[in-house]
Amino acid sequence: MASFAHADFTSGMSYFDSGDFVQASQLFQKAARTDESIRAKCHLHCGLALQQMHDHQGAEKKILLALECDPSASMKDQLEEVRQWSFPLIFLIVGEAGDGKSSLNNILTESTGAATGKDPSGVTKTLTEYQCKRKIHGKPVIIIDSPGVGDEDVTPAMLLALIEEKLHLGDGGDVQLDGVIVTTPATSDRVKMGAQVVKILVEKGLVGGDEKWKNVVLVGTKADKADEDEFKFFQNKLVPHFFDQTAEKTGPTAFTTKTSAEELWKVLELLPATKVEYTPPGADVLAGSLAAKMGLDKKKFAAELEQQREQLEQAAEQTKQQLLKLQQECQAAQEQQQVQLEEQRERLCKERRQEEDDRQERLRKEEEERTAKIAKKNKERQDKIEKDEKDRQAKIVWAWLRWAGLGLAWALAMGWGGLNLVRGLAEIDWAEVAPNVMASGLGCAWIVMMMQKLSKPGWHLA
Repeated sequence: MASFAHADFTSGMSYFDSGDFVQASQLFQKAARTDESIRAKCHLHCGLALQQMHDHQGAEKKILLALECDPSASMKDQLEEVRQWSFPLIFLIVGEAGDGKSSLNNILTESTGAATGKDPSGVTKTLTEYQCKRKIHGKPVIIIDSPGVGDEDVTPAMLLALIEEKLHLGDGGDVQLDGVIVTTPATSDRVKMGAQVVKILVEKGLVGGDEKWKNVVLVGTKADKADEDEFKFFQNKLVPHFFDQTAEKTGPTAFTTKTSAEELWKVLELLPATKVEYTPPGADVLAGSLAAKMGLDKKKFAAELEQQREQLEQAAEQTKQQLLKLQQECQAAQEQQQVQLEEQRERLCKERRQEEDDRQERLRKEEEERTAKIAKKNKERQDKIEKDEKDRQAKIVWAWLRWAGLGLAWALAMGWGGLNLVRGLAEIDWAEVAPNVMASGLGCAWIVMMMQKLSKPGWHLA
């Protein structure tokens, strides 16, 4: 099982590197359930995958699980580094319709994702998130573009509820905003309605006294169209008016053009690391401050704001339930997939065991056949040796019989000659008989020598 877990982790890393964070997170979770030895590492990388999918709450849970599995100092340092550098900085852009919010968003994100242009009813209709290519202190940056104040298709109460929702992200378990970017043209001779709405939201809902204004940036857009007097008016009049609730009557300020937001980037880099803490005030409180400025009926505005808040809460709850259902379905699918994988692994293991048994049986048979062939060859060799030995012994016996027969013939001949010799001793002259006697003696001696040779071990005649 450990080998399968390592394979899942390796596959998860491949999907992570290719950008498929959903598949990567599923493989990391599967590996974490299978092998305890790599569980901490799996939870850590799963958290990174969820972070890339903007599921910050899920990412934080996985990071905590990793710490539970491995509470070592090195893991703590690693997790702290992940927390510090992985979680993005989120900024909300708010302004009046036509103030250049979407154009500023496109400059910051180096894209054309946000709709821009001239439209009496406003161009941006919803709150939309965009990922910036540039980072701040190594952290990813997300820009949230909003509909303009005064948009005909988005009522003031609806816009206010949408902005409140983003300002109050931290209460829903998600990540809070790191700052609010308020746009107003550098050529304007007044604090426009978008800036006034944000100003009231900061005054009534943000927590932190003067410190809360340090995360609010007033941006003078369209600075390439402003002259020197308009710059001075913006800096000397509009900025103090916007930040009039602070002790120093000033705050983070930047100018942007149609093609550059470098000054704003520098300001964003200097913002404090604190998050925007927003507590929604009562609808009647906001209605009392905004209705007069926007020329609306206070009661109707308060009722509509309350209605929009309820609708957003219901929508958030429905989304939460849908996500919960989706998670349950995904969990069930993962469990079913896990069961199928286990069955497949068991089947593969069984097939491999069968293949191994077949291989062992085949090797056994081959060994038996080889042993039988060797035994057969050895028997044939032994039979040949025995046959050769019998043939050799037969040759020896035949040679012995042959020479024995010859010796016997010689003996008979000599005996017969000797008998004749005895008979003729008296009659034959010894001078004439002497050579025959000598020849018979030599023949007998030769027979005796041959018999002695045949009796010696290991001697034979071919």
